[in-house]
Amino acid sequence: MKKNILAENMRRFKTKNLNEIGNFHDPRMSSGNFDHLTPNPKWDINVNYVQIDTNFHDVTMQKQGTLDSHFLEEVLGDLEAYLEDQNITGDDGHPSFDITRFVSDIKLDCEIKMGKDEIDLTIELDPDGSIKYVNIGDEPLAEKYGITDESVMKHLEAKGI
Repeated sequence: MKKNILAENMRRFKTKNLNEIGNFHDPRMSSGNFDHLTPNPKWDINVNYVQIDTNFHDVTMQKQGTLDSHFLEEVLGDLEAYLEDQNITGDDGHPSFDITRFVSDIKLDCEIKMGKDEIDLTIELDPDGSIKYVNIGDEPLAEKYGITDESVMKHLEAKGI
């Protein structure tokens, strides 16, 4: 699994400076057009499914929608409800069997639609819903639209994630 060190370091050092890439002028760039460096706010991240591992098996939820803070809260609630359903309790209120628990981070399989193009994207969250990393699957296509790991992080931050 590819790790996004840049996004991880941005979170670790709580910096947003890398997101301001569109706010500079480099005379070495001959075109003088810097629009392609500024994130395009006219796109959304659509989730296709959610995947997580438990101590017993892998769980894939067909959860589709536009990724924002409300959608993420719903996903986390559904995962919590899934765990509760898996953990059968006896009359004494204690689990009758081994407790089902998550043993991996939450993986969101996503896409960004730009006209007829679809840019594949994987976002991994910790069990609390904090972003661990972003991985753009179609980097050349994403670059065509000016979408980078940093612009995705900025987009998610604007959506309350």
